[in-house]
Amino acid sequence: MTKQLILNSSSSFLENSSFHMSGSKSISQRALIINFLGSSSFDIINLSNSKDTYTLNEILKEIGKKKSFNVGQGGTTFRFLLPLLSLIDKEFYINGHTSLESRPLSSLVDALKNLGVKFTFLEKKNHFPFKIHGGKINLKSINIQSDKTSQFVSGLLLVAPYIKGGLRLKLKTKIVSKSYIDMTIQMMRSCGAYVCWEKNIISVNEGSYSSIIKNIESDWTSLSYIYECVAISDKAEVIISSFTYPSLQKDSDIILFFNFLGVSTKFNNDKVIITKVKHSLPSLIEWDVLSNPDLMPTYLVSCFALGVNLMLTGIDSLIYKESNRIQSVKINLEKFNAKINFNSKYIFLDSSNPLFFEKEIDTFNDHRIALAFSPLVLKTRSLIINNPQVIEKSYPKYWGHLNKIGIKSFFQK
Repeated sequence: MTKQLILNSSSSFLENSSFHMSGSKSISQRALIINFLGSSSFDIINLSNSKDTYTLNEILKEIGKKKSFNVGQGGTTFRFLLPLLSLIDKEFYINGHTSLESRPLSSLVDALKNLGVKFTFLEKKNHFPFKIHGGKINLKSINIQSDKTSQFVSGLLLVAPYIKGGLRLKLKTKIVSKSYIDMTIQMMRSCGAYVCWEKNIISVNEGSYSSIIKNIESDWTSLSYIYECVAISDKAEVIISSFTYPSLQKDSDIILFFNFLGVSTKFNNDKVIITKVKHSLPSLIEWDVLSNPDLMPTYLVSCFALGVNLMLTGIDSLIYKESNRIQSVKINLEKFNAKINFNSKYIFLDSSNPLFFEKEIDTFNDHRIALAFSPLVLKTRSLIINNPQVIEKSYPKYWGHLNKIGIKSFFQK
């Protein structure tokens, strides 16, 4: 196993390059569930090449043949898989990587139990491994927590047309990542499902998906790291396909954020052209990430590299990610003399006195940390990324794409 990656950059000029970005991980996961329920064997064009998507796709292919599955490190994978398995009158054994132990699960389990699903936890309540037996679920109005992750809600919604009588969800708490619930509902409606969202109640009628998802737009969250590289560079132009705008993905908000940091965005058919332009930087940006919390590390590292102070709100779910993402970013940025203060409501970054030297970035087994910190090499000229293979979870071609734009990578054990 590769333990370290050394990144080198001889200058902060990024060579003109173009490449294709894999499909959106979020859209791909939802599309796989919809197409499975729609009994489609159609190969989706531009399906995400992320590890999580591969895992879910392989499990779906084996549901009729196997009763035991390992979801690996895929938080989204198990949150979408469990509601799907709840429709099937069969017992399944489910296990996962130890890293999932800190990821929320109990609210989804409680909701599925209320629908009549049976769980047997083999070691510890609400933890892997466990057995799940569904198949006898009927219409109910159930409460669901939505303050830690929106994926519980999306997972239940995706299967709701196939529940006898449909489903009525009452969102009990503040909604984090609301844009991902919006994405789920838009995709369901486009495939023939009836969904109504009024205030904190989402209702889905019993029915079926009358059409399927055939093509996936590329991943805006992955593109944020290329935006970050362009922002930190002195001069750059990169062309990436294939993207649509407006997008189902709320992370396309990076267009506006990075405009403040001197990055212009143009579209040419399905290609997005991002260019560094001369621009007076603001002294402070205030931004809310409640709807797209995965962008938090990207925003913090970008602003620090450019000497821009940043206040982020909407940080409610960040301690429940692959790592406690607030702490992970803080620990790594403080290596470069950043000053970070935070509480339950906001993070404040003081970027006034950076010290850019070669450092080791501890990823804390979190792909977003490895991805977001790597562009700092444009300031340090050399950077060491520990446990670099974590990027396979969402953006496995990242190191190759950095090579294309002039940032060289060298693996060592």
